[in-house]
Amino acid sequence: MGPTILLDKSALQSLSRREIIALSRLFTVNIAPVLGMEILADLKKGDDPEAAREQTVILANKLLQIDSAVNIQHGVLLLNDLLGTPVSMIKKPVVLAGDETRHDDGRTGMYYEETDFDRAILRWQTGDFDAADSILASQWRRSSEELDLEAYRTRNAKSRLPDPGPSSLGELTEMLDAYVEATPARTDVLTHLIREFGFSQEHAQRICYRAECMGPGPLSQMSAYGALCAKTGLIFYYGLVHGFIGTRATNRIDLDYLYYLPFTHVFVSGDKFHVAMAPCLVRDSQMFVDAAVLKAELKAIADVWGLPYSEGDKGASQYVPEPLDDPDSLLYKIWKMAFPQWRPGERDLAPTLTEEQKRQIVEQVNKMARAEKSGGGGDQQESPEFIVRSRTVSIDSPCHCGSGKSLRECCLRDSDEK
Repeated sequence: MGPTILLDKSALQSLSRREIIALSRLFTVNIAPVLGMEILADLKKGDDPEAAREQTVILANKLLQIDSAVNIQHGVLLLNDLLGTPVSMIKKPVVLAGDETRHDDGRTGMYYEETDFDRAILRWQTGDFDAADSILASQWRRSSEELDLEAYRTRNAKSRLPDPGPSSLGELTEMLDAYVEATPARTDVLTHLIREFGFSQEHAQRICYRAECMGPGPLSQMSAYGALCAKTGLIFYYGLVHGFIGTRATNRIDLDYLYYLPFTHVFVSGDKFHVAMAPCLVRDSQMFVDAAVLKAELKAIADVWGLPYSEGDKGASQYVPEPLDDPDSLLYKIWKMAFPQWRPGERDLAPTLTEEQKRQIVEQVNKMARAEKSGGGGDQQESPEFIVRSRTVSIDSPCHCGSGKSLRECCLRDSDEK
């Protein structure tokens, strides 16, 4: 598992099958729920239902289930953070709680079941869309089309910051950073978050009561993720009013990706809105990358590895799951940023194993999967001795061995388990 990477729909669409496979070898893909919704909404795109369905299946199949995780929805994380359950912002996906499990040798670990979102992605990959999917796709597309950011800009023209106002999005970011960090602004900023995210009256009262009990201080002391969400939203809305951000309706949807920046090392997009705004929000040891640049790098390393172009091609026989030893390459720079101690060639995770060693590994994995689970999804272990993830994948998904071929044509080719 490599650095965490977050892609928007434009980035995902731009990648070929072999580039997606290269991506999954080098990164842990954090899937933002908004990406899944954008993909599903394509079901209702255009006047040709069959073509829309086909395009949705193609995009869903780019969401590889190996080395990927679906992040918890950002509004849920924000509410919990404001209510006193801190959100971990360490550039890793935040996932639903698992169950503590115990191996028969006494070791303890965590067991993570498939989520409803995982199962939905698998259905979409096979073209299985139910009535609920169709309704949700229609609602999502309709709500996005009804957004009128031009009207918002006109309606809030008097909300422009007083002269001398910001001359760029960067200056606006600095001004709003200082504002959100100011103690006197905490109540107003909390009010903005409660309204923007539509929290219930009960939750609003609990949030305000907690703030009162904590005494004076900036919002970041009460809720670090809340402060980040506030800055992100305020930069967007004031950016609209000051003309630094365009009024295309989809910009409001694209804003949602930026709330997941604390949970990734790299954010990739080819969208003009993200190109303008993401660099204002990335922190230390983070990077925004243009989708076209990443695509070129993945294509180059896929060529070196010999990844297949199509199902019938011969798969790559062997590879090292790390970038090439080229300090000038983007992939190399990302890995050094995420893992400063990393050295090329010192992470060869593909040693030659005997059949007996392979059998022993499979036996151990099966024992872990069968380990007794405590149930209840209580407190998460900080340092579990092993982790088991339950995951269903399509037989036409890329094989786990890294050949680039499908499971059907590779490791399950001669297996009765097919």
